[in-house]
Amino acid sequence: MIRRALFFVAVCSSPLLAQEDRRESVEITATLSRSFLIHLPKGFGQGNNLALVLGIHGDGLNAAGFAKQTGFSALADKAGFIVAYPEALKGLWDDHRSTVPGPRGISPDVKFITTLIDSLLRRYPIDQGRVYVAGIGNGGVFAQRLACEAAARIVAFASIAGSMPKDLYPHCRPNALVSALVIHGTDDPVVPFQGGDILKPDLMGGPRRVIPAIRTATYWADQDRCLAGPKSVVPNTNRLVTMIRYAKCDQHTEVVFYSVSGGGHTWPGGAEVLPRSVVGEVRKEFNATQAIWDFFSRHSRFFPQ
Repeated sequence: MIRRALFFVAVCSSPLLAQEDRRESVEITATLSRSFLIHLPKGFGQGNNLALVLGIHGDGLNAAGFAKQTGFSALADKAGFIVAYPEALKGLWDDHRSTVPGPRGISPDVKFITTLIDSLLRRYPIDQGRVYVAGIGNGGVFAQRLACEAAARIVAFASIAGSMPKDLYPHCRPNALVSALVIHGTDDPVVPFQGGDILKPDLMGGPRRVIPAIRTATYWADQDRCLAGPKSVVPNTNRLVTMIRYAKCDQHTEVVFYSVSGGGHTWPGGAEVLPRSVVGEVRKEFNATQAIWDFFSRHSRFFPQ
């Protein structure tokens, strides 16, 4: 009930979509289409080989709510990339945890995203070597499932407040190396920073256990065979954030972990779209959206023509 109530709040509190944000759908099968929002940057059509960022909302939100929460559309106008916001069925992504309804084989949600990528590549001047995924909570965990099962389709992902669940951990077998950015608030009241049981199951699709946030980053550093790190840095401009970087990884990949002191189950620097009493503090001192794009823009993959 909490999840449904929060989903209602997110829908009703979302502002009118910006002119460049429009709702579209993609055909998955002859009888099923899935919807998404797409934002084309200002000046679209003047350049080629644009990057694509897929923004994956969390449980309790929808595509429009995630666009509001993150401000990715405004950054897309400034930096010149395309952003698409896929919509989950009933507000919840199949992130492989046993409590999420759906088959344990090929996920319909994974198929939706790969089909969406294919469709957008055909329709827009997108560089297939610069396709990225960013999500929060249930959407952050789903971004990792995409990295596990569709790694050849994405170059890098960012997971915010979405530590890897223990029942995905042993099944993750990426078919390509991906760069990973993990961001987690130390006071997350939903997905505990130190790992363990989800504290508010209604916000994550049901009860489950996750590994610690730092172990999530270490897992991806192991996958990328990083030789240097972890190296901890406290940015001079923000003492509330500690960055841990793993470098010298295979195929020029990279893994970065940000711990946000006092941060909740929220998007740092983003809008407060859910009640603070439920999800905790939004730390405004750190702009996660900008940090994610800075990370993504360092990574690409070459595809022969």
